[in-house]
Amino acid sequence: MTVHVRMYNVGFGDCFLVTLPDPRGERDRTILIDCGRHVGTLGDDPPFWDVVDQLVADLPTLDGTKFIDVLVITHRHRDHVHGFSRAATWEDVRVGEVWMPWTENPSDSIANGLRQQQDRVAALALHGLLALGSGAADPSVSIALNSLTNQAAMTTIDAFDAPTQYLPDPLRPASTVLTSGGATGLPEGVRVHVLGPSRDPAVIRRLNPPSGQAYLRLVPAERRAPILSLDGPDGPELPDPPATPILWGGAWDLDRAQFEALALTPRADLKPPYKSKDLEAVSRSALAGASDLAVSVDDALNGTSLVLLFEIGETLLLFPGDAQWGTWEAILNDDAWVALLDRVAFYKVGHHGSHNATPVEFVEQHLHAGVAMVSVSKTVYDTKGWKQIPKTELLDAMRGHGVALLLRSDDDPAVPPGDPRVTRKDNVWTEVALG
Repeated sequence: MTVHVRMYNVGFGDCFLVTLPDPRGERDRTILIDCGRHVGTLGDDPPFWDVVDQLVADLPTLDGTKFIDVLVITHRHRDHVHGFSRAATWEDVRVGEVWMPWTENPSDSIANGLRQQQDRVAALALHGLLALGSGAADPSVSIALNSLTNQAAMTTIDAFDAPTQYLPDPLRPASTVLTSGGATGLPEGVRVHVLGPSRDPAVIRRLNPPSGQAYLRLVPAERRAPILSLDGPDGPELPDPPATPILWGGAWDLDRAQFEALALTPRADLKPPYKSKDLEAVSRSALAGASDLAVSVDDALNGTSLVLLFEIGETLLLFPGDAQWGTWEAILNDDAWVALLDRVAFYKVGHHGSHNATPVEFVEQHLHAGVAMVSVSKTVYDTKGWKQIPKTELLDAMRGHGVALLLRSDDDPAVPPGDPRVTRKDNVWTEVALG
Protein backbone atom coordinates (compact mmCIF):
# COMPACT_ATOMS: atom_id res chain seq x y z
CA MET A 1 0.00 0.00 0.00
CA THR A 2 1.70 3.20 -1.24
CA VAL A 3 1.33 6.40 0.75
CA HIS A 4 2.05 9.76 -0.89
CA VAL A 5 3.30 12.78 1.10
CA ARG A 6 3.33 16.13 -0.70
CA MET A 7 5.19 19.14 0.75
CA TYR A 8 4.06 22.52 -0.62
CA ASN A 9 6.60 25.31 -0.91
CA VAL A 10 4.86 27.90 1.27
CA GLY A 11 8.07 29.60 2.37
CA PHE A 12 8.91 29.43 6.06
CA GLY A 13 5.89 27.44 7.14
CA ASP A 14 4.27 24.03 6.88
CA CYS A 15 1.79 22.57 4.40
CA PHE A 16 1.65 18.80 3.84
CA LEU A 17 -0.93 16.77 1.94
CA VAL A 18 -0.96 13.04 2.74
CA THR A 19 -2.82 10.64 0.45
CA LEU A 20 -3.76 7.23 1.85
CA PRO A 21 -5.04 4.45 -0.38
CA ASP A 22 -7.99 2.38 0.79
CA PRO A 23 -7.10 -1.33 1.09
CA ARG A 24 -10.58 -2.25 -0.17
CA GLY A 25 -10.04 -0.36 -3.39
CA GLU A 26 -12.33 2.51 -2.49
CA ARG A 27 -11.38 6.17 -2.98
CA ASP A 28 -8.09 7.51 -1.66
CA ARG A 29 -8.29 9.59 1.54
CA THR A 30 -6.58 12.93 1.99
CA ILE A 31 -5.15 14.48 5.15
CA LEU A 32 -4.06 18.11 5.02
CA ILE A 33 -1.59 19.01 7.78
CA ASP A 34 -1.34 22.79 8.25
CA CYS A 35 -1.09 25.55 5.67
CA GLY A 36 0.75 28.72 6.62
CA ARG A 37 3.65 31.08 6.13
CA HIS A 38 5.70 33.01 8.69
CA VAL A 39 5.58 36.79 8.44
CA GLY A 40 9.39 36.73 8.59
CA THR A 41 9.71 34.86 5.26
CA LEU A 42 11.98 36.74 2.84
CA GLY A 43 10.71 37.03 -0.71
CA ASP A 44 7.58 35.60 -2.28
CA ASP A 45 8.78 33.03 -4.80
CA PRO A 46 6.58 31.24 -5.48
CA PRO A 47 3.80 33.66 -4.48
CA PHE A 48 2.17 32.29 -1.35
CA TRP A 49 -1.43 32.60 -2.46
CA ASP A 50 -0.60 30.97 -5.81
CA VAL A 51 0.67 27.96 -3.84
CA VAL A 52 -2.51 27.87 -1.73
CA ASP A 53 -4.64 28.09 -4.88
CA GLN A 54 -2.65 25.19 -6.37
CA LEU A 55 -3.20 23.16 -3.20
CA VAL A 56 -6.97 23.65 -3.44
CA ALA A 57 -6.89 22.74 -7.14
CA ASP A 58 -4.97 19.56 -6.29
CA LEU A 59 -7.58 18.35 -3.80
CA PRO A 60 -9.72 15.38 -4.89
CA THR A 61 -13.38 15.83 -5.70
CA LEU A 62 -16.15 14.02 -3.87
CA ASP A 63 -19.70 14.36 -5.17
CA GLY A 64 -18.62 17.32 -7.28
CA THR A 65 -16.93 19.22 -4.39
CA LYS A 66 -13.29 19.60 -3.40
CA PHE A 67 -12.87 17.49 -0.30
CA ILE A 68 -10.43 16.96 2.59
CA ASP A 69 -11.08 13.92 4.74
CA VAL A 70 -9.08 15.16 7.73
CA LEU A 71 -7.74 18.67 8.31
CA VAL A 72 -5.00 18.71 10.96
CA ILE A 73 -4.09 22.01 12.60
CA THR A 74 -1.01 21.21 14.65
CA HIS A 75 -1.13 24.61 16.43
CA ARG A 76 -2.25 28.15 15.67
CA HIS A 77 1.04 29.81 14.81
CA ARG A 78 0.73 31.94 11.67
CA ASP A 79 3.25 29.79 9.80
CA HIS A 80 0.85 26.86 10.20
CA VAL A 81 -2.58 28.48 9.64
CA HIS A 82 -2.17 31.70 7.60
CA GLY A 83 -3.28 29.94 4.41
CA PHE A 84 -6.82 29.84 5.81
CA SER A 85 -7.02 33.60 6.43
CA ARG A 86 -8.40 34.22 2.93
CA ALA A 87 -11.84 32.67 3.40
CA ALA A 88 -12.87 32.94 -0.26
CA THR A 89 -10.12 30.48 -1.26
CA TRP A 90 -11.80 27.74 0.80
CA GLU A 91 -15.49 28.50 0.36
CA ASP A 92 -16.00 25.61 -2.10
CA VAL A 93 -13.97 23.08 -0.08
CA ARG A 94 -15.67 20.57 2.22
CA VAL A 95 -13.88 19.01 5.22
CA GLY A 96 -14.81 15.67 6.78
CA GLU A 97 -13.34 16.38 10.21
CA VAL A 98 -10.81 18.64 11.95
CA TRP A 99 -8.13 17.64 14.45
CA MET A 100 -6.60 20.23 16.77
CA PRO A 101 -4.56 20.11 19.98
CA TRP A 102 -6.53 20.04 23.21
CA THR A 103 -5.27 23.54 23.94
CA GLU A 104 -7.73 24.87 21.31
CA ASN A 105 -10.79 23.32 22.98
CA PRO A 106 -13.20 26.14 23.93
CA SER A 107 -14.84 23.86 26.51
CA ASP A 108 -11.59 23.23 28.39
CA SER A 109 -10.96 25.79 31.14
CA ILE A 110 -7.22 25.07 31.31
CA ALA A 111 -6.93 25.47 27.54
CA ASN A 112 -8.85 28.74 27.63
CA GLY A 113 -6.56 30.10 30.33
CA LEU A 114 -3.45 29.15 28.38
CA ARG A 115 -4.71 30.74 25.15
CA GLN A 116 -5.68 33.95 26.88
CA GLN A 117 -2.31 34.25 28.60
CA GLN A 118 -0.37 33.45 25.42
CA ASP A 119 -2.39 35.93 23.35
CA ARG A 120 -2.00 38.63 25.96
CA VAL A 121 1.76 38.20 26.30
CA ALA A 122 2.25 38.13 22.51
CA ALA A 123 0.33 41.40 22.19
CA LEU A 124 2.27 43.01 25.04
CA ALA A 125 5.59 41.95 23.51
CA LEU A 126 4.56 43.37 20.12
CA HIS A 127 3.44 46.69 21.59
CA GLY A 128 6.65 46.92 23.60
CA LEU A 129 8.81 46.26 20.55
CA LEU A 130 6.96 48.80 18.41
CA ALA A 131 7.04 51.44 21.14
CA LEU A 132 10.79 50.94 21.52
CA GLY A 133 11.42 51.62 17.86
CA SER A 134 11.37 48.16 16.24
CA GLY A 135 9.89 47.88 12.76
CA ALA A 136 8.35 45.09 10.72
CA ALA A 137 11.77 43.82 9.63
CA ASP A 138 12.89 43.12 13.20
CA PRO A 139 12.97 39.34 13.83
CA SER A 140 11.43 39.83 17.27
CA VAL A 141 8.45 41.63 15.73
CA SER A 142 8.03 38.74 13.30
CA ILE A 143 8.07 36.26 16.19
CA ALA A 144 5.47 38.24 18.15
CA LEU A 145 3.24 38.55 15.07
CA ASN A 146 3.52 34.83 14.39
CA SER A 147 2.20 34.10 17.89
CA LEU A 148 -0.89 36.31 17.79
CA THR A 149 -4.40 34.93 17.55
CA ASN A 150 -4.57 34.51 13.75
CA GLN A 151 -8.32 34.84 14.16
CA ALA A 152 -9.10 35.26 10.46
CA ALA A 153 -7.62 31.81 9.77
CA MET A 154 -9.29 30.18 12.75
CA THR A 155 -12.65 31.63 11.66
CA THR A 156 -12.29 30.03 8.24
CA ILE A 157 -11.43 26.68 9.82
CA ASP A 158 -14.47 26.93 12.09
CA ALA A 159 -16.64 27.76 9.06
CA PHE A 160 -15.96 24.31 7.58
CA ASP A 161 -18.54 23.22 10.16
CA ALA A 162 -16.84 19.83 10.48
CA PRO A 163 -16.71 17.63 13.58
CA THR A 164 -13.64 18.59 15.60
CA GLN A 165 -11.50 16.33 17.76
CA TYR A 166 -9.31 18.04 20.35
CA LEU A 167 -6.38 15.74 21.00
CA PRO A 168 -5.28 13.85 22.98
CA ASP A 169 -8.48 12.55 24.55
CA PRO A 170 -8.69 13.99 28.11
CA LEU A 171 -9.93 10.64 29.46
CA ARG A 172 -6.92 8.75 28.13
CA PRO A 173 -4.27 11.39 27.37
CA ALA A 174 -1.26 9.08 27.39
CA SER A 175 -2.64 6.45 25.04
CA THR A 176 -4.98 8.09 22.53
CA VAL A 177 -5.04 6.06 19.32
CA LEU A 178 -7.35 7.01 16.48
CA THR A 179 -8.55 4.22 14.24
CA SER A 180 -10.93 3.88 11.31
CA GLY A 181 -13.69 3.12 13.81
CA GLY A 182 -13.15 6.28 15.83
CA ALA A 183 -12.11 8.73 13.10
CA THR A 184 -14.26 8.47 9.99
CA GLY A 185 -11.67 10.06 7.71
CA LEU A 186 -9.24 7.14 8.00
CA PRO A 187 -9.18 4.11 5.72
CA GLU A 188 -9.63 0.70 7.29
CA GLY A 189 -6.60 -0.50 9.23
CA VAL A 190 -4.96 2.91 9.72
CA ARG A 191 -3.98 3.87 13.28
CA VAL A 192 -2.91 7.33 14.43
CA HIS A 193 -1.00 7.61 17.71
CA VAL A 194 -1.37 11.01 19.40
CA LEU A 195 1.96 11.60 21.16
CA GLY A 196 1.40 15.24 22.11
CA PRO A 197 0.74 17.83 23.36
CA SER A 198 1.06 16.55 26.88
CA ARG A 199 -1.55 17.07 29.59
CA ASP A 200 1.03 16.58 32.34
CA PRO A 201 0.71 19.59 34.70
CA ALA A 202 4.49 19.98 34.79
CA VAL A 203 4.60 20.27 30.99
CA ILE A 204 1.58 22.56 30.90
CA ARG A 205 3.36 24.99 33.23
CA ARG A 206 6.05 25.39 30.59
CA LEU A 207 3.39 26.46 28.09
CA ASN A 208 2.55 29.50 30.20
CA PRO A 209 4.87 32.39 29.24
CA PRO A 210 5.86 35.18 31.65
CA SER A 211 3.06 37.58 32.44
CA GLY A 212 4.71 40.56 30.77
CA GLN A 213 3.37 42.91 33.44
CA ALA A 214 6.38 45.18 32.97
CA TYR A 215 5.05 46.15 29.56
CA LEU A 216 1.88 47.54 31.07
CA ARG A 217 4.14 50.07 32.81
CA LEU A 218 6.52 50.38 29.87
CA VAL A 219 3.87 51.48 27.39
CA PRO A 220 0.78 53.25 28.73
CA ALA A 221 -2.43 52.13 27.00
CA GLU A 222 -3.03 55.52 25.40
CA ARG A 223 0.47 55.50 23.89
CA ARG A 224 0.46 52.00 22.46
CA ALA A 225 0.94 51.96 18.73
CA PRO A 226 -2.21 51.18 16.72
CA ILE A 227 -2.04 47.99 14.69
CA LEU A 228 -4.42 48.14 11.77
CA SER A 229 -4.33 44.51 10.69
CA LEU A 230 -2.75 41.53 12.45
CA ASP A 231 -3.81 38.46 10.54
CA GLY A 232 -5.55 39.43 7.34
CA PRO A 233 -4.75 37.66 4.05
CA ASP A 234 -2.32 40.37 2.99
CA GLY A 235 -0.31 40.22 6.20
CA PRO A 236 0.15 42.59 9.13
CA GLU A 237 -0.05 46.34 8.71
CA LEU A 238 2.16 48.03 11.27
CA PRO A 239 2.74 51.67 12.14
CA ASP A 240 6.09 53.30 11.57
CA PRO A 241 8.31 53.07 14.66
CA PRO A 242 8.42 56.26 16.74
CA ALA A 243 11.33 58.62 16.28
CA THR A 244 11.84 58.50 20.05
CA PRO A 245 11.22 55.26 21.99
CA ILE A 246 8.29 55.44 24.37
CA LEU A 247 9.14 54.42 27.93
CA TRP A 248 7.13 54.46 31.10
CA GLY A 249 8.28 55.08 34.61
CA GLY A 250 10.40 52.30 36.06
CA ALA A 251 13.87 53.46 35.06
CA TRP A 252 13.69 56.87 36.76
CA ASP A 253 10.71 56.42 39.07
CA LEU A 254 8.85 59.14 37.21
CA ASP A 255 5.26 60.10 37.69
CA ARG A 256 3.06 60.33 34.61
CA ALA A 257 3.62 64.05 34.03
CA GLN A 258 7.39 63.65 34.24
CA PHE A 259 7.25 60.67 31.94
CA GLU A 260 5.19 62.56 29.36
CA ALA A 261 7.63 65.47 29.45
CA LEU A 262 10.65 63.18 29.06
CA ALA A 263 9.13 61.03 26.33
CA LEU A 264 8.40 64.10 24.24
CA THR A 265 11.82 65.67 24.74
CA PRO A 266 14.33 65.22 21.88
CA ARG A 267 17.39 63.36 23.03
CA ALA A 268 19.67 66.27 22.22
CA ASP A 269 17.71 68.50 24.58
CA LEU A 270 17.74 66.17 27.60
CA LYS A 271 19.06 67.88 30.75
CA PRO A 272 20.73 66.25 33.76
CA PRO A 273 19.99 63.90 35.35
CA TYR A 274 18.30 62.54 32.19
CA LYS A 275 21.20 62.12 29.80
CA SER A 276 20.90 60.74 26.30
CA LYS A 277 23.09 57.76 27.16
CA ASP A 278 20.74 56.91 30.06
CA LEU A 279 17.76 56.81 27.77
CA GLU A 280 19.65 54.72 25.23
CA ALA A 281 20.77 52.22 27.88
CA VAL A 282 17.24 51.83 29.18
CA SER A 283 15.95 51.49 25.62
CA ARG A 284 18.42 48.72 24.85
CA SER A 285 17.57 46.87 28.04
CA ALA A 286 13.83 47.19 27.50
CA LEU A 287 14.13 46.15 23.87
CA ALA A 288 16.02 43.01 24.88
CA GLY A 289 13.31 42.27 27.44
CA ALA A 290 10.56 42.67 24.86
CA SER A 291 12.45 40.37 22.48
CA ASP A 292 12.81 37.73 25.19
CA LEU A 293 9.09 37.99 25.92
CA ALA A 294 8.25 37.42 22.24
CA VAL A 295 10.50 34.34 22.12
CA SER A 296 8.99 32.94 25.32
CA VAL A 297 5.43 33.00 23.98
CA ASP A 298 6.63 31.58 20.65
CA ASP A 299 8.20 28.64 22.48
CA ALA A 300 5.06 28.18 24.59
CA LEU A 301 2.85 27.95 21.51
CA ASN A 302 5.23 25.49 19.86
CA GLY A 303 4.77 23.36 22.97
CA THR A 304 1.06 23.01 22.14
CA SER A 305 1.79 21.27 18.80
CA LEU A 306 0.01 18.09 17.91
CA VAL A 307 2.47 15.22 17.46
CA LEU A 308 0.94 12.53 15.28
CA LEU A 309 2.36 9.17 14.27
CA PHE A 310 0.45 7.53 11.40
CA GLU A 311 0.66 3.74 11.27
CA ILE A 312 -0.38 2.46 7.83
CA GLY A 313 0.44 -1.23 7.73
CA GLU A 314 4.20 -1.42 8.13
CA THR A 315 4.71 2.22 7.12
CA LEU A 316 4.95 4.74 9.98
CA LEU A 317 4.97 8.51 9.40
CA LEU A 318 5.87 11.00 12.15
CA PHE A 319 4.54 14.58 12.02
CA PRO A 320 5.68 16.46 15.18
CA GLY A 321 4.58 19.97 14.20
CA ASP A 322 6.84 22.40 16.04
CA ALA A 323 6.96 20.41 19.30
CA GLN A 324 9.99 21.16 21.43
CA TRP A 325 11.75 19.53 24.35
CA GLY A 326 8.92 19.29 26.90
CA THR A 327 6.78 17.21 24.55
CA TRP A 328 9.71 15.17 23.28
CA GLU A 329 10.82 14.39 26.83
CA ALA A 330 7.40 12.86 27.58
CA ILE A 331 7.56 10.85 24.36
CA LEU A 332 11.06 9.52 24.93
CA ASN A 333 10.13 8.44 28.46
CA ASP A 334 7.36 6.16 27.17
CA ASP A 335 8.68 2.71 26.17
CA ALA A 336 5.73 1.93 23.90
CA TRP A 337 6.14 5.17 22.00
CA VAL A 338 9.90 4.71 21.68
CA ALA A 339 9.25 1.29 20.12
CA LEU A 340 7.08 3.03 17.54
CA LEU A 341 9.73 5.71 16.87
CA ASP A 342 12.20 2.95 16.03
CA ARG A 343 9.92 1.90 13.14
CA VAL A 344 9.32 5.34 11.60
CA ALA A 345 9.87 5.35 7.83
CA PHE A 346 9.11 9.04 7.24
CA TYR A 347 9.91 12.05 9.42
CA LYS A 348 8.58 15.58 8.95
CA VAL A 349 11.47 17.49 10.48
CA GLY A 350 10.22 19.40 13.52
CA HIS A 351 10.06 23.19 13.54
CA HIS A 352 11.71 23.59 10.15
CA GLY A 353 14.95 22.03 11.40
CA SER A 354 15.54 24.30 14.39
CA HIS A 355 18.09 23.53 17.09
CA ASN A 356 15.53 22.58 19.76
CA ALA A 357 12.86 20.52 18.01
CA THR A 358 14.62 17.26 17.10
CA PRO A 359 16.37 15.77 20.14
CA VAL A 360 19.85 14.29 19.82
CA GLU A 361 18.60 11.13 21.57
CA PHE A 362 15.90 10.67 18.91
CA VAL A 363 18.36 11.15 16.05
CA GLU A 364 21.15 8.97 17.43
CA GLN A 365 19.13 6.14 18.95
CA HIS A 366 15.72 5.95 17.26
CA LEU A 367 15.76 7.67 13.86
CA HIS A 368 15.86 4.97 11.19
CA ALA A 369 13.57 6.76 8.72
CA GLY A 370 14.80 6.48 5.17
CA VAL A 371 12.94 9.66 4.14
CA ALA A 372 12.61 13.07 5.77
CA MET A 373 11.12 16.37 4.61
CA VAL A 374 11.88 19.84 5.97
CA SER A 375 9.89 22.94 5.00
CA VAL A 376 12.15 26.00 5.04
CA SER A 377 13.08 29.26 3.32
CA LYS A 378 15.16 32.36 3.88
CA THR A 379 13.86 34.57 6.69
CA VAL A 380 14.67 37.84 8.41
CA TYR A 381 16.45 35.74 11.04
CA ASP A 382 19.13 34.83 8.50
CA THR A 383 20.15 38.49 8.21
CA LYS A 384 20.22 39.27 11.92
CA GLY A 385 22.58 36.63 13.28
CA TRP A 386 19.87 34.47 14.81
CA LYS A 387 20.19 30.72 15.18
CA GLN A 388 20.41 29.02 11.81
CA ILE A 389 17.28 27.27 10.51
CA PRO A 390 17.55 24.59 9.33
CA LYS A 391 20.49 23.65 11.50
CA THR A 392 23.22 22.20 9.29
CA GLU A 393 24.52 20.02 12.13
CA LEU A 394 21.05 18.51 12.56
CA LEU A 395 20.63 17.72 8.87
CA ASP A 396 24.10 16.15 8.72
CA ALA A 397 23.39 14.05 11.83
CA MET A 398 20.11 12.83 10.34
CA ARG A 399 21.86 11.75 7.16
CA GLY A 400 24.45 9.97 9.26
CA HIS A 401 21.77 7.99 11.12
CA GLY A 402 19.78 6.47 8.30
CA VAL A 403 18.02 9.31 6.45
CA ALA A 404 19.01 8.52 2.89
CA LEU A 405 16.55 10.94 1.27
CA LEU A 406 16.25 14.41 2.84
CA LEU A 407 14.00 16.73 0.84
CA ARG A 408 13.89 20.49 1.38
CA SER A 409 11.10 22.74 0.15
CA ASP A 410 13.63 25.40 -0.88
CA ASP A 411 15.73 23.14 -3.13
CA ASP A 412 16.10 24.12 -6.77
CA PRO A 413 13.36 22.11 -8.55
CA ALA A 414 15.55 21.90 -11.65
CA VAL A 415 17.92 19.61 -9.75
CA PRO A 416 15.91 16.45 -8.92
CA PRO A 417 17.35 14.18 -6.24
CA GLY A 418 17.43 11.27 -8.70
CA ASP A 419 15.13 9.00 -6.71
CA PRO A 420 12.19 7.41 -8.57
CA ARG A 421 9.98 7.86 -5.50
CA VAL A 422 10.21 11.65 -5.81
CA THR A 423 8.03 13.88 -8.00
CA ARG A 424 8.25 17.66 -8.26
CA LYS A 425 5.92 20.27 -9.75
CA ASP A 426 7.80 23.40 -10.79
CA ASN A 427 8.72 25.21 -7.56
CA VAL A 428 5.34 24.53 -5.94
CA TRP A 429 5.48 21.09 -4.35
CA THR A 430 7.61 17.99 -3.81
CA GLU A 431 6.03 14.57 -3.37
CA VAL A 432 7.47 11.29 -2.13
CA ALA A 433 5.92 7.81 -2.43
CA LEU A 434 6.32 5.53 0.58
CA GLY A 435 5.70 1.83 1.09
